[in-house]
Amino acid sequence: MSILLTYRPPYNWPQLRDFLAKRQIHGNEQVHENGFSKILSVADKRGDGSNEYVPIKVDITHAAKQNGFYLTFNAAHSRHTLSITNTIRRMLDLDINPQLIETGLRNAGLPENEIVSGLRIPGVASGFEAGCRAILGQQVSVTAAVNKVNQLHAFFAEQNGVYDLVFRFPTPDEVASNDLLFLKMPAARRQSLISLGKFYQHCEPLAALENDEPSDTAGLTNTAELTNTAGLINIKGIGPWTVNYVLLRAIGESDIWLDTDLVIKQQLAKRREQGRAINAELAAPWRSYLTLNLWRLAGLSH
Repeated sequence: MSILLTYRPPYNWPQLRDFLAKRQIHGNEQVHENGFSKILSVADKRGDGSNEYVPIKVDITHAAKQNGFYLTFNAAHSRHTLSITNTIRRMLDLDINPQLIETGLRNAGLPENEIVSGLRIPGVASGFEAGCRAILGQQVSVTAAVNKVNQLHAFFAEQNGVYDLVFRFPTPDEVASNDLLFLKMPAARRQSLISLGKFYQHCEPLAALENDEPSDTAGLTNTAELTNTAGLINIKGIGPWTVNYVLLRAIGESDIWLDTDLVIKQQLAKRREQGRAINAELAAPWRSYLTLNLWRLAGLSH
């Protein structure tokens, strides 16, 4: 089945596409010129109350003339339509008003020629995946982090007998019950990943929260998930930056200001020295986009 998911233009698809392409997980997702595919992990409740994760492949195609994206997946999974569409809408950041965001960026002090028009938050399919990406990205380059995420995915795909790696992202249960010694990195960081898995074992997955709920209460930015994510700070090895990064990319929070990020600090200092300081408070409630815009101006795709 195919569904057109619309947005308010402008939409900077190349910005989001390039961000996703640099971080794609081989076998789990594939980014191409005009869209991408991904295997989502949708939670189903078993009779004993535990979660079974159903792999569902989705294909996304940008339809610029229709101001939207076509979402295509097998009709056999139609009962998961709500959670699938909500996940993809959030991953593509389709529900914001770009005019309001650009006004906020101007208010903060960004000149017109530095505002990235149609900027969107590049989303991640789940809080658990975002947390894994964030932990594996601690104190290493983007390239090194992506390599580690791919190793994580490949190991558990092969553990499930899927040697071409075309498989869902690892589940919290899988990560929590493994020593992860195949990941060559500090033991403390491996333990943070295991603790993250255990944490999400006890959190209600978004897909389960959304199934069979009316559309006006099934949004991904819900109280339960925000509470879950805030609790990440109690995991050893996870600090405020990581929690905010998960809020930014997994929840799509619009007002995450990563002012402790090194690149953001450099951008702010440079502008102060040039007499054109940024007042981030004036960008609220759109400071996530100020963060992304400054990363973009620095020539980085964080």
